[in-house]
Amino acid sequence: MNFDNFEIVDKFKSKKNDVFKILCNFYGEKNFFVLKRFLDSDKMNKEIQILKELKNNHLKVPEIFHVKNNNLIMEFIDGKTFLDIFEELEKSNSSDYKNLIDNLLHWLENFYTFTKIKFDKQIILGDIHLRNFLFSKEIYGIDFEDTKFGTIEEDIGKLCAFILTYDPSWTTWKKTFSEILTNKSIKLFKIDENLIILETQKELNEIEKRRNLKK
Repeated sequence: MNFDNFEIVDKFKSKKNDVFKILCNFYGEKNFFVLKRFLDSDKMNKEIQILKELKNNHLKVPEIFHVKNNNLIMEFIDGKTFLDIFEELEKSNSSDYKNLIDNLLHWLENFYTFTKIKFDKQIILGDIHLRNFLFSKEIYGIDFEDTKFGTIEEDIGKLCAFILTYDPSWTTWKKTFSEILTNKSIKLFKIDENLIILETQKELNEIEKRRNLKK
C-alpha cells in the first residue's frame, strides 16, 4: 500500500477539518479512500481509538488504513449522507421514512450499548448531525472526534435541533420527522422526554447565535 502518492478527487463539507476523497494505489489497483487532515492531534487520537474499538466489535464504521502526522486515511463508503436522503424525502413530501429512522436509531443503540460497556460510562457522539451518517445498504457512523461522556438525551436533543433548522427551517415536515424520531428514541432508549426538550432548546439557542436565526 502506497499512500504517499495520491490524487484528490473531491473535497467534502467539513467545518472542523479538511476532508477529501482521494484516489491512490492499493495492492496494485486504484481505489478511493477518505483523507482526513486534523487540526487537533488529540481529537485525531480520540477518533482513531473509537473507530478501532467500534470496528473490532462489528459496528458499521469506516476502516482505518493509514495514519501519518495528523492525516488519517480511511475506507471510502460509497453512499449518500443521511442529510441527502432526508432532504430528498422532504422535497418529495414523502412520509416513507420510519424505517430510515429505525435504522439510524438501531446504529445509535449499538453505539451507546457498546461504548457504555467498554468505558463504564455513557459515551455520546457530542457533535451529532445528519451529515455524520452515511447510508450504503446500511447506516454507517463516520465522525467520532467529539465523543464524550454525557446523556443520550443530549445527543437526541441536539439531533432534533439540527433537524428542525436545516434549510428551510421549521417546516411542518421537519416538525413531524423530529417528533417521530423523539418518540421512537424515548421508547427505545427509555429516556426522559423533558430532558430531550431541554437539550433541544439549549442547542436551538446556540444555533440561533451561530446562524442568526429566529425561533
